[in-house]
Order: sequence, then structure tokens, then C-alpha cells
Amino acid sequence: MTTKVTPNMMDLPFLMPEQYGAAGDLVADESTEVGNMIAASITDKKPVEILGRYKLDSAITQSMTVGDHFVARGNGPSSSTLLINNTTGGLFFPDGENKQFTVTLERMHFKPGLADSGQPLSVTRTAGGLDKDSSVLLRDIHIGPENENDEDEDFSNGLDIDGSFRARLDNVKVISSSATAKWDYMLNVDNSYKPELSNVFLNCVDAQPFGGGALVGISDVGTDQEGFNWQECTVNGADIGLNFIRDSREPGFRMTKGHFNNEVKNVYIEGMKDGIMEGMLMYGPSTYAGEFIDFHIVDGEKLNFVDVEFRQGNVGGSRRHFYLEPKVGGVVRDIYIHSNLMSAETDVAPFYIGAGCTNITIHLPNYIPTVDNANYPNQLVEIDASVSPDEVTIITASGPLSYQDGSSGGPDWKLMRVSASPASGDALGSLKYVGQNDAAEEVDYGVIRAKIETETDGSEDGSLEFFTQRAGTSTRFLDLNFPAVNNSSVLEVGVRESGALVVYRVKVGAADSGGTGQRLLTIDN
Repeated sequence: MTTKVTPNMMDLPFLMPEQYGAAGDLVADESTEVGNMIAASITDKKPVEILGRYKLDSAITQSMTVGDHFVARGNGPSSSTLLINNTTGGLFFPDGENKQFTVTLERMHFKPGLADSGQPLSVTRTAGGLDKDSSVLLRDIHIGPENENDEDEDFSNGLDIDGSFRARLDNVKVISSSATAKWDYMLNVDNSYKPELSNVFLNCVDAQPFGGGALVGISDVGTDQEGFNWQECTVNGADIGLNFIRDSREPGFRMTKGHFNNEVKNVYIEGMKDGIMEGMLMYGPSTYAGEFIDFHIVDGEKLNFVDVEFRQGNVGGSRRHFYLEPKVGGVVRDIYIHSNLMSAETDVAPFYIGAGCTNITIHLPNYIPTVDNANYPNQLVEIDASVSPDEVTIITASGPLSYQDGSSGGPDWKLMRVSASPASGDALGSLKYVGQNDAAEEVDYGVIRAKIETETDGSEDGSLEFFTQRAGTSTRFLDLNFPAVNNSSVLEVGVRESGALVVYRVKVGAADSGGTGQRLLTIDN
């Protein structure tokens, strides 16, 4: 180990590269000095202060084992820098297998020194698991050139955090200016349990002729791991913005605010349950000439997309907002979409419902369909021939919408009352037509109400009642029900005679109650 150069630093509660011979001025290679400091930090269980700018001509690898903790804090990305001046990489923290350890880095800058500098940071575990309490915390970290237009400074890949039980990234930037080769990912959190991303900015734009500067923006592929939390993040410039894959439908993600702006697909989901994406901006691609997809859901259940806004890009091909298709043995069902569509579309339906989808609900609060809508010349939804249109419910600003062919009914409104003790006479709900009077008060000018007449299983009967306003009072004028016995009432009609309301019963029956003569329509008075 290099001799400490400043005696009065020996008793500090933290370690610094200067204690191991580093100058921190970006002149000489200081890989050995920084590496010795990291090893001593773990052995002595002391945190590290990175207050200078250190040039690394070689990668630093520090294996982690049970109980190891590495904490490094800088003074901000502008003054605390690790310059990765080699093609192998920067800091690597492998663990072996099933080890419990922590890595915490704050207020630092990982800067490429070459056009193809090696990977800046990698914290990996051979195997994950819910009982393995390792964690990674990155806060106020800048990875990439100081200026994204510095095309002679770039990394060969993004940030690698593989297999962490708890991974939290707060105010982290990963930037590529013009990589010499397409990155595998900007951020890899494969096999990580519920990573938390807050104010993470991923931007990987280059001069690739087709697609983005990275294959994937965020890679989150695992087996028994659950989803992740996202708040106010951005993924820009990948082929696929988010690649989320599970071997089964695991409890899912919460994504709030931020935006995707990628080249082939913004989001790919395979294996997700109970997820919500809220307040997102989805941009179209700038160069891709194929079929661009905002959300490709291959296996998902109980997913909610609320206030997701789709904005136009320079799409050279076509664009679908949602492409839903189950994988073999999987399902896509209970998808709730409450979002606005773009003001202009291309020549394909923005929604595709693939074979095996069930219980799909699409809410489009600002969309009013017309027979010949210029925005959607190929209809709003394309439904696979094997999927019954009854499985798809589309709620628009003017009500439900159906694309069913043939004689089957649709669309349908379903108003359901759930009662533990249904009984005859129960009102099931009403359809009200409400206006105002000259005192600006709300008035139910017309009401249609359904009721239970008989609740017995196998003998259920129902009725409809119609009300209108008469002299300031809601008055029933028509009652439709099924007759229980011969010559009983089938409907009641209210008429006004000499200013008074009179209800007439209309009967359909034989000429007399017991005869076999011609059936007549008779009106009682």
C-alpha cells in the first residue's frame, strides 16, 4: 500500500485518495491510488471523500462479500470526477454469489476520457433473492461527457446494477454523445428487486443510421423479482425505452411523470400485474420507418394507464399506441387506458388487440368518434379475428363504442348494483337527464329507473319506470313490467284528464278471463 503523504490526515473519520498518493489533478494515472483507498475503506469500514479529479488509466475491481460496505461522497459532479481513460472501464464491484453488501455513491461525475471508454460503473451479484439484503444507492451522479456534444468522449456501455435487492437512483444522469457502437443498455437493473428511480435522465443519441444509440434504455429482466417505482424520469434515444420482462405476472410498477422518446418501442412489458403509469409523455421516433409501438404488452393483468399523453414524432412508418398480445400460457386482461390520443395518426389503428386478450377497457375522455374520422381511417381498434368484440370495451366522450360486425348487439352500458340481500322492489339505478331551471338549479327532467320485481333464482323478473317533470315534481308516467298472471298489467300509462293525472293499465289477454276466444288489447278505466 502506498505511504500516506499527509500525516495530519491519518486520524480523519474518512479516507481520501490523497492519503494514498493521489494528486487529483487529472495529470497522471491514479488507478492504483484510488484502488488502494477503496480496499482500505472496506477493510477499515470508513467512508470515502472524493474531492478532486482523478484519472483512471486502468479499471478498478473490488470484490464484495458478506458485510462489506463502500460509501463514497463527492463535492458535486463539477468538482469530484473519476476520468475513465481506458477501454476496460471504471469501478467494478462483483460479489461472487448470494452476498450481502452495500455500495453508496453520491455527488460524483464519471467522465469518459476516450471516444470508447469502458463501462463506467458496475455493481453485480451472481444471484439475487428476496432474502439477500444487498443494496445500491446512487445520488447526484453524472455519467457521461460534461457536454453531450463532446463526440470525442463517450462510454462503450451504460450503468450496470444487476441483482440488487434494493437499488435506489436519485438525480442520476447517463448521457452518450455519439458512441462508436450501439450500447446494450443505458441502465441495467436486471434481477433487481423493486428498484426505485427518481429524477433519472437517460439520453443516448448518436449517428446510428437506424434506431437509437442503445438497444435498451432501461433493462429490467428477472424471474421472481417484482416491479419498480419511477418518478419524473426520462428515457431518450434507445431502440426500446423500457424492457420489462418477468417469467410470470409479478406485482408491478408505479410510474409517475416523465417521458419516453425512443426509436422502435417506448415500453415493452412481458409479465406484469397491478401496475400503473400516470402522467407520462410518449413521443414518436425521429428516424424509424417500421411500425412504432408506444406500449407493447405481451403478458399483463390489471394495468392502468392514466393521463398518458401521446405526442407526434417524425414517424416515417406507422404508429400504434398499444399493442396487446399474450404469450403462450399468458394472458392480457383488465387493461385500463384513460388517456388522450394524438391529434393525428397514420394508416394503422392506434390500438391492436391480439389473440387471447380478455377484459380490455379503453377510456378515451376527449375522443368523439365519427363514421368517417380523418384521424383514424382504419378505425380506432384493430381486433384479432379470434377475439370476441365483447371482450373489448371502449368508452369515449360520447359514450361506449363498438366495432362489432354482424347482428350481435353492442356497444353495451353495464350499470351493476351489488347487494348482499336483493329483494323485490329494490331500485337498481337510474339514467337521469339533468338540466337547469331559471334559478340555476339542477333538475331531473327525465329519469329511467330499473327495479327488481322477483329476485328468486330461475324466476327473476324486472321492471322499468319512466319519470318526467310535471309542475315541479318528478312524476312517473310509464311503467313496464312482465305480467305475473293472465290479464295482469303489462304496462301503465299516465295521462292527464281535466288537469288531474290518471293512470291507465294496458292489458293483453283473452276476450274474457276464462274463455278461449280471440286475444284482445283492452284498456281498463
